[in-house]
Amino acid sequence: MLICLMFSIQLIGNNQSKIDSLNKALSEATEEKQRIKLHISLASAHKNHEPDIALKHAEIARDLSIEAKDEKEEANASNIIGMISYEKGNLERAIEMYESVIAIRSETADTFTLAGAYNNLGLAFQRMGDNNKALENHLLSYKYREAMNDKSGMAKSLHNIGLIYDYDGNQEKALEHYEKSLRLKLELNMRDASANTLSNIGTIYNERGEFDKALEYFLEAKDI
Repeated sequence: MLICLMFSIQLIGNNQSKIDSLNKALSEATEEKQRIKLHISLASAHKNHEPDIALKHAEIARDLSIEAKDEKEEANASNIIGMISYEKGNLERAIEMYESVIAIRSETADTFTLAGAYNNLGLAFQRMGDNNKALENHLLSYKYREAMNDKSGMAKSLHNIGLIYDYDGNQEKALEHYEKSLRLKLELNMRDASANTLSNIGTIYNERGEFDKALEYFLEAKDI
């Protein structure tokens, strides 16, 4: 416990040192492109611990990027705004920003950014209760992740797709996608994520009254 606390304090200290360096560089920066990058870096550095400060830097970076017609950095800033807005519960703003990222990057070969944006958009619609749009975007995210052979991303997308079918009561499709997700997670030794998917599969079998099968999955989740 003490070691974890000391490690956390060290990480916070390291991050603050990084923030101080970035702020100093920003105060000295004269080129617009450099200032945009520094605002984005500061937004990323503040995102986990001080989201309001992060949001301010990301909004400034986005405005400057639009003025400079720098679409790549506009997409980067919009993505950060989307993530912070999602965490703060401002889903409409999050969706607006993720859709902006997709519109900007859809004409490029930036499959990594598009996969992430479609995934995040799916999560936002899922949280809003719009499962049809959530499913549509998770399927698109899976398509891009599959094209990159991003097995970890594919496993996450398959799990998210399974969740939506599960919520909609389509247990067969939910099981199909959970099982595919599980195979990839086990292959990649994603222990916590595997346990989560195993528990979801067990819950479906429990709801069906197949208690022995449910117990088998629950025990595997516990032992993993």
